[in-house]
Formats: sequence, structure tokens, C-alpha cells
Amino acid sequence: MVRRFHGRYPTHKSLHTPHPQLLSVMREMEDLGIAELERTSYSRFRSVADVAPASTLHHHWAIATGRAVPADYRFRYVQLGTPDMRRRLARLAAGEDVDFFCLNDVDTTEAARPGARSALQGFLEQKYPFPSRFEAAPRPVSPLTAARPPRPEPQLRD
Repeated sequence: MVRRFHGRYPTHKSLHTPHPQLLSVMREMEDLGIAELERTSYSRFRSVADVAPASTLHHHWAIATGRAVPADYRFRYVQLGTPDMRRRLARLAAGEDVDFFCLNDVDTTEAARPGARSALQGFLEQKYPFPSRFEAAPRPVSPLTAARPPRPEPQLRD
């Protein structure tokens, strides 16, 4: 679509990275009545024929129209359940100099899930030992129970 409308062909992907978006860019694409966008918006389920307006199309369209610029950043992608997961998590926990990171569980096998949960729990507790102001407050412990309930484990997608 970017090539069809602007004569440019995207050469880079920015998947799994944060990127700001402009409502005006999305409205412009919507107002053009682009068939692929309309078809995707009416798809009940994801399809290989769908386009990705927020994760791919928006920023390429914005660059092509002079409303965005590419940037340099330091990034770490960690696929949970893979052989290098623990090494990558350890580097992040030790303070690896990155601007942002993504923890992804797309293809974590059933057999790898317990190890991934354990590694992820340890990483999160080391990297973020204190709850943020956006997390729910822990429930008060009843004086009738001696043990405090354990912190919930991170949930991996089934």
C-alpha cells in the first residue's frame, strides 16, 4: 500500500518495538477507503491476508508522508522457552544497556512452560523488586492464616 500510494517500498520492520502513532495518519488511511484496510477491519478472525495498520503500516505511511522519522535504539528481544532465554534474561537483569525490551511467548512449547515461568518470575522479581503504583495492592493477610499467599506466577499464553 505504501508503494501504491507513495511510490516507496518499506525495507525495515519495527515489530515488537514501541512506536508513537498519530491519529491523523490512521484517519487519513481510513478516509482513503483502502480495500485491504476495510477487509481487515471486518475480519472476524486473523488471516494471513490481513494488514497490520498499527504495527507496520502506520509508521511506514507516516515516514512516507513526512510525519515520522526512523530512529536508532538499543533493543533486546527474548523468546520465552528457547535455549538462550535464561542468558538473555540474565543480561537484562544485570542492567544490559537497552532502551526497551520485549518478552515474547509465541511458540513456547508445553514442555518448556514450567521452566519459562520460573525464569520469568525470577527475572521480574530481580528487575522490578517493588510494585509500581499501577499494580493492585496485595491483599491483607488474615490473622487466621500463618502463611502469606504466594505472588502469582506470570501467565504464558496457551
